[in-house]
Amino acid sequence: MRTGQKVVCVKTHSKGLVVKGRHYTITGVFSPCACGPLVSVGINGFYDTGMPLSVGRIARCPKCYQIHHTPSEEALLSPMLFRPIIEDLTAELANKEAERIVIERPEHINEPQPAQP
Repeated sequence: MRTGQKVVCVKTHSKGLVVKGRHYTITGVFSPCACGPLVSVGINGFYDTGMPLSVGRIARCPKCYQIHHTPSEEALLSPMLFRPIIEDLTAELANKEAERIVIERPEHINEPQPAQP
């Protein structure tokens, strides 16, 4: 996953921060520990109950439970909650392929042809 990528949530967060079926945009990808990357999707780090998920830019890894300083007030979430939106991914691949295509023309096509009587 990368910043700016559009994703769909495939599993609702245990505290309801993200909801299955809703679309989000990745706002950051972070690797605070060896457990793997965490992503942010622009959601403030507070639960619906008002209990803070990250206070003073501190968050807990959902795998190893180690506490880390976060680069923003956004909640850091497991990338396993999301999948890329297929249409967006297909368009991105088509654009990359279009940039690589080189139109080859035989040399004789570019030569001036004598006028036909």
